[in-house]
Amino acid sequence: CLPDEVLDLLGEYVEEGYEIWLEMGQQSFHYHTCEQTNRQHGVAEILNLVKKSHDRGILVLSFVILGLPYETPSEMIETARFVSELNIDAVKIYPLLVMKGTRLVDEYESGRYRPISRLEYLSILADFIENLSPHVLIQRLSKDAGVDEKIAPEWNTHRFLVGPEVEKVLMLRETRQGSRYKVGLTAEELNPLL
Repeated sequence: CLPDEVLDLLGEYVEEGYEIWLEMGQQSFHYHTCEQTNRQHGVAEILNLVKKSHDRGILVLSFVILGLPYETPSEMIETARFVSELNIDAVKIYPLLVMKGTRLVDEYESGRYRPISRLEYLSILADFIENLSPHVLIQRLSKDAGVDEKIAPEWNTHRFLVGPEVEKVLMLRETRQGSRYKVGLTAEELNPLL
């Protein structure tokens, strides 16, 4: 979707003094999830796009979904570390929503997919934030747009509710963004992410 010619044009705007952001809606940094969700790309394409964007001075925002049916909580935490190591500039984090007209509706209605609960989301979100570099700007913590098409989860995912709730979790843990982030992963630590 973003050939070099488009990135070059955006890079020219940066050279003219504009702040340009590229929003990547990949949702996951795990290849098996990209396959299952029919993303039509893998992790290598994400790495390539981030590098090409940063080489041109373009800022990169990453969308991440927590609660995908194909990922474990530890994989979701690894995603935070991966975002950090790629020096992604900002992140928007969402719980997975079951939306009308999607394939996930069938999995949900047949019982093959169970949406993440509010408490699970808050716990994993707090873990994610703790493992996220303090240099990554968090632009959003939940999903509230388009919820009129939402089938599940049943809890209110509005960001103005989730934000204060996760702040309380972090306060109770006496922790903050980046408190469990390890700077400079070794090749052995990074390899399981790929």
